[in-house]
Amino acid sequence: MTRAARRGAVIAWSGALALLLRPAAALACPACYGGDEGPLATYLLTGALMSALPLGLIVGIGVWYVRSIRPARAARPSDRPDQDLREVCEKKVLTSG
Repeated sequence: MTRAARRGAVIAWSGALALLLRPAAALACPACYGGDEGPLATYLLTGALMSALPLGLIVGIGVWYVRSIRPARAARPSDRPDQDLREVCEKKVLTSG
C-alpha cells in the first residue's frame, strides 16, 4: 500500500468515525426525541412486557408444580398406618357379608 493510499484510508476512517461520534446522530432516534409519542410508548410497553415475561414464566412453573403435587399427596396413604388398616378391614367386612 502506498503512502498516498494509506493516507486516504486514514482520512476516510477518521471521517467515518467523526460522523459516528457526532452528538446530533444520537438525536436521530424518532422514539426518543422528536416526532409523535406513539413509538416511544410502544418501546416502553415492549420493555415492560420483556421485563415481566421471566417473572410470569417463574410464576407459571410454580403454579403448575403445586397443582401437580396436590393429586400425588391426595393419593398417597395417610401418615397413620393404623387408620389405613382399619379402613381396609372395614371394606373387607362390608364386601364379604
